Amino acid sequence: AELSVTAMDMFCNDIGGMFGVNMLCKQQGPCTENIGGLKKRFKTITSIITATAKGHLDGSFHLIFDQDGLFTLAGTIVMQPKQKILENKKKGSLAEAENIRDAIQEGGNLLVGTWNRVYLEKWGKNSHVSQTGTFIGNPWANPQESIHAQENDEFLYIPCEMTIGDYPSFTC
Repeated sequence: AELSVTAMDMFCNDIGGMFGVNMLCKQQGPCTENIGGLKKRFKTITSIITATAKGHLDGSFHLIFDQDGLFTLAGTIVMQPKQKILENKKKGSLAEAENIRDAIQEGGNLLVGTWNRVYLEKWGKNSHVSQTGTFIGNPWANPQESIHAQENDEFLYIPCEMTIGDYPSFTC
């Protein structure tokens, strides 16, 4: 949980500086969650960046953005007009998300790169975090395929509320 606060804040500073926008991420209380709970939290089109940590912590984790988040972050990265981002947040389709897949993947690369920097600073050069996948769509129809999890698996879930510029905040 501590690393996630540091990494998400650093990511917001990096992206905000790159694109000249204010970004803020507020971590909410960590909790245990299962697929059913995640399904209730992330109902529509979702993007999931899968990362694998090696070294001090070994294993995979997922960075999940709701529909608002994936269209706001990717739209900011490709510098879409504000009206287009707002429209996609409300009515964006899977086809619209696929049209900006490269931006979603690049945002994931930047995010995982930030996690890697935080991880290296904390535990040294024998530790590494890398991006191992990007999923866009409804992950809950087949969670085994989308996040390699079973319906009853439990996760440490660290919800964050992210705000980019003057767009409404979203969940990740």
